[in-house]
Amino acid sequence: MVDSTLLFHRAIATAIALVAIFSLLISVSVEHANLIGGRSISLYGMPWLIPTWFYHAGLPILLGLGARLLMRLNSIPPLGRRLLWMFSLISLTLIWLQDLARHDGVLSTCQVLLMIAIILPSSMRTTSLGGYFPAVVASVTLGVITYGAVYGETRCEEISHVRCHTTQGPTVWVPRLLGQLGFPPFAQLQYADLTNADLSGFDLRYANFLHAKLNGASLEGAHLRRANLNQVRARSANLRRAYLDGASLVSADLRESDLRKVHAYRVNLSNSDLRGSDARGASFSHASFSGARLQGLRLQGAYLRFTHGTTESQLSMACGAADTRLPLGMTVGSCQEGK
Repeated sequence: MVDSTLLFHRAIATAIALVAIFSLLISVSVEHANLIGGRSISLYGMPWLIPTWFYHAGLPILLGLGARLLMRLNSIPPLGRRLLWMFSLISLTLIWLQDLARHDGVLSTCQVLLMIAIILPSSMRTTSLGGYFPAVVASVTLGVITYGAVYGETRCEEISHVRCHTTQGPTVWVPRLLGQLGFPPFAQLQYADLTNADLSGFDLRYANFLHAKLNGASLEGAHLRRANLNQVRARSANLRRAYLDGASLVSADLRESDLRKVHAYRVNLSNSDLRGSDARGASFSHASFSGARLQGLRLQGAYLRFTHGTTESQLSMACGAADTRLPLGMTVGSCQEGK
């Protein structure tokens, strides 16, 4: 007769293995559009959906607790326990790497703590100081990588007119290293459909939105420093108070969008469509408007001094007020009352 304790331990080990496999499958298939702006994750097109909060927090907690529990299942062969332990750690590491693109310091730090908890010795009372060495090394390594990815800068030398906060250290080499390894800590949202998505306040520095659909999306207060927004479709989008320093919006469709009080130093709006948009109080210092369509663009209180490619023909289609700051020698008509 099989020992009931052995059966119970085998059941627990099997459950932990299934969670680890499930986590691995999601990490391999998940897209940044789900991690950043989605509320659920579809696994390989299956009809059932997984809440994103469960991926970010639920699975890491289950993997951490499961790995610690494995250490106490003495009836399971040591090799089997070790393999399951490593599998759980790998699955949790992949979740952590994927979530770095969210630039959520609290979330990433909690995931690091769970990984360290897995690495800690099973019996802390009887373990010598040397037994803690792997956990100490992991703490330092994972901490540096997390800091560099969450607060990272990159491509400083390519866009020298927008200064980076630093040109060396982990905030530079960590993002580059992760990018080379296939885990860029900046959101990859090219061709993503984010129609009506709520990305308000998100940290989306260096994000790649090439050809993305952002019609009706809310990016109010979002950090889009040096983001690639070329050829996005963002009609009626809310970009109020967004930070767009150094961003590229070449050929972007921004018709009827809310651009009030955006901070857009050195932004590239060449050939973009801004017809009917509201840019009151916006700062476009040193921005490029070459070929941009500005019909009906409201510029009361906006700052366009030192912009490039701005012409009188373009401004004749827009409207402003006495407090609109334009390139020297240029004028703009006043907006009609109520518009």
